[in-house]
Amino acid sequence: MLSRLAQLMLSNRGLTESYLSDISCDGHRELLHTDDACSLLRKAFDDKTLVTVLPDFDMDGIMFGVLAFTGLSLMGFRAALYVPDLSDGYGFTEQSVDRLLSIYPDTGLVFTGDVGIQCFGGVRAFKNKGVSVLLTDHHMPSSRLPEADVVVNPLLPEESYEHPRICGAYVGFQILESYACRYCDWSVREQLRRLRVFAGIGTVSDVMPVLYENRSLVKDAVSICRFLYSNGPDGILAESCCGVYSSAMYGLCSVLRFLEQKQVIKSEDDITETLFGFYLAPMFNSVKRMGDDIGLAFRVFFSDTPFDFLDALWDLNSQRKWEVESSFARMLRDDRSYAPFLYISDVRSGLLGLLAQKAIDPGKGPCIVVAQSENGRFHGSGRSPSWYPFLSRAEKSGLNVFAAGHNSAFGIGFSNETELRAFLDFLQKDVESVSASVEPEAPHYDFVIDPHGGGDTDIDISLFYAYLDDLRLLSPFGEGFAKPNILLRIAKGDGDFEVIGSRKNHLKIHLAYGFDVILWNRGQDKDVLERAESLSFTGRLSKSEFRGVESVSFIADSIV
Repeated sequence: MLSRLAQLMLSNRGLTESYLSDISCDGHRELLHTDDACSLLRKAFDDKTLVTVLPDFDMDGIMFGVLAFTGLSLMGFRAALYVPDLSDGYGFTEQSVDRLLSIYPDTGLVFTGDVGIQCFGGVRAFKNKGVSVLLTDHHMPSSRLPEADVVVNPLLPEESYEHPRICGAYVGFQILESYACRYCDWSVREQLRRLRVFAGIGTVSDVMPVLYENRSLVKDAVSICRFLYSNGPDGILAESCCGVYSSAMYGLCSVLRFLEQKQVIKSEDDITETLFGFYLAPMFNSVKRMGDDIGLAFRVFFSDTPFDFLDALWDLNSQRKWEVESSFARMLRDDRSYAPFLYISDVRSGLLGLLAQKAIDPGKGPCIVVAQSENGRFHGSGRSPSWYPFLSRAEKSGLNVFAAGHNSAFGIGFSNETELRAFLDFLQKDVESVSASVEPEAPHYDFVIDPHGGGDTDIDISLFYAYLDDLRLLSPFGEGFAKPNILLRIAKGDGDFEVIGSRKNHLKIHLAYGFDVILWNRGQDKDVLERAESLSFTGRLSKSEFRGVESVSFIADSIV
């Protein structure tokens, strides 16, 4: 039976045990055109055709690349992995086709993942050179499709897939799994199934809902990573004689050991969906964002020295953090005539989306951050709240604007400032029109902690432990099943304030019974907060261990 706080959390969300059972069901029908995809692959296998995997260059695309190259190699295909070049921009172009075929001239079939649905010229170039194209993607298609041999995408207009918000890596995995079920023995099928771990990481990294089959996928990814961390890869590799498969699993194990060295992982319990979203995805995405060689990411899984490349990724991500913070401060200081819908920044292209994420006010609508090229064009990235489906609305503008990706996170481009201003005029009016029909959301708290009796519970350490144990049963949390959000209220004199950290940049408030409130990067606010008559924080409960002593703390996300 769930603890009182866990039950209260579900009740305040209006959730029932029946709903929890429903969203944990991972049954689904086969994606449309999977039969055709398997037939195309089988012909390539029989003809000993070289199948070259062509992925996107974000974390979802990287995970597709790893699992597709590994899966094809495991199943006996002649397979190659093409590392995309950032100079081509999003998608693949005729230039990409020439580069791929110069590296792998024997390619007879290209297997795309997380990319391709808008690559009309690239697909045409492959076909003109006699190369077949199996196009798999999960981004929004246009009214017409590229002329690939087979297109598999859960967002196709004629598709009836029940839960279409799945990541690109999972689309690719489903095709490989269907192929294995048709043509491979049980041993290969079992080994292939473990490659779900990469699709699960891609699911969290691409912020797909953790519902239905995605939920099972992420749970499996966490379980496989925990096994690798605790036991090493040998147990998984016992029956495998495929070198590519072994390399991929050793690479993943190296990622976990590296994060252990960096003290991100201290025990198996630290391997959760949060690790995927807050550590793995930013590290691997930093290659794209910083404009470096995408091969750094793939060589973690397909080289003899994965730690060398993990070191490089860690350093790139640290540099990325610094550049985002400094660029964000500079962006807000500069001309804000288009705020809050649009900002112009001189930051490198790969960081524009992160600036949009930092600048967005979900209550006001979307936020776009663009850079201007020497030719006068503007290109950038944007974020949008769920109540304003950006791509769908932008299409209604009738203006000459390029926008692609997802409704919540997208790339965007304008030919000149006139087009930019015209779209901004449309956006301001359209957001006002849409927001008028949207009910404002009141702040949601799963429960309230108040030592003075004004909440759902006072400080009850044993109850907090029981609740945290229940969260493991209720996980994973993420898009569609939000992580817990708790309100903590305290009064003046309830605790002692202490600045902590090597740089004295964090704040800890010591409350009763050894219960602490942690405020990261708020050390400078100690004097102001200490004088307040009362304080309210939103955040979450967290269990930690220091020198063998276990404790529960409240990690504050914001001060209300």
